[in-house]
Amino acid sequence: FAAVLFPGIDEPDRVYLILLTELLPVGALGLAMTGLVAALLSNTDSSLHAATTIFTLDLVRRRQPNLDEKQLIFISRAFTLVIMIISAFWAREIDKFDTLFEYVQSTLSYSITPLVTVYVGGIFYKRFTSNAAFYSLLIGISGSLSLVILKNYIPLFDFHYLYVPLPICLLCLISMFVITYFDTSYSERDDKLDKNLTWSVKEHSVLEILKDRQLFISSALLLVCTFLFVIYFA
Repeated sequence: FAAVLFPGIDEPDRVYLILLTELLPVGALGLAMTGLVAALLSNTDSSLHAATTIFTLDLVRRRQPNLDEKQLIFISRAFTLVIMIISAFWAREIDKFDTLFEYVQSTLSYSITPLVTVYVGGIFYKRFTSNAAFYSLLIGISGSLSLVILKNYIPLFDFHYLYVPLPICLLCLISMFVITYFDTSYSERDDKLDKNLTWSVKEHSVLEILKDRQLFISSALLLVCTFLFVIYFA
C-alpha cells in the first residue's frame, strides 16, 4: 500500500511515519504520534521494571536477605541505569541490519529459543529436574552467544538467523536429558503437583465447563472469529 502511494520510499522502517505525516491531518497526526510515543515508553518501562525486579528480588535479595527496602530500591535504580547505558550503546548495533523487522526476528531467534525449549520440554516431560532446566538454559544461551560471535566476527561462518533455533533447541534438549539422567536430586515427590496450579479433565468434566455460560460464549466467539480471520486471509 505504501509502495503504491509513495514509490520513492527506500527505507522500509520509515513507511509508518511517512504514512502518518502524509495521510493524517494535523490533529489526528498529533494523537497518533502521542499514542506511538506512549506505546514506546510503556514498552520500555515494562522491560526495565521486569529486568530490575528479577535482578533485585530473585538474585540480590536471595543472597542478601538482610537488605531493607531502601537498599533494594537503590540497587534497582542503579541496575536500571546500567541497563539504560548498555541499551544506548547497543542501539548502534541495530544500524547493521537492513530493517528493524530483521533485527527483531534475528534477536528473537538467538534469545528466545533456549527459553521456549526449556519451557515446552518441562511441559511434555515431567521428569526434567530444576537443575536440568537451569543448566540447559545456560548452555543454550552460551550456544546462542557462540553463534552470534561466529556469524559476526568469523567470516567463514555465514548463515541465516532462521537456521539458529533448530541447533539451539537440540542442544538444550540433549542437555536436559543428560543432566536429568545424572541428576540425583530427583525424587518421587516431584511428580506430585499442586492441584491449585494445574487443570485436569478428571477434576473438571465437560458438562461442568458447558454450564459456565460466560466461558462457553466467549470460547465460541473466539473460535468463530479465528475461523473467519483464517478464511478471510487464506
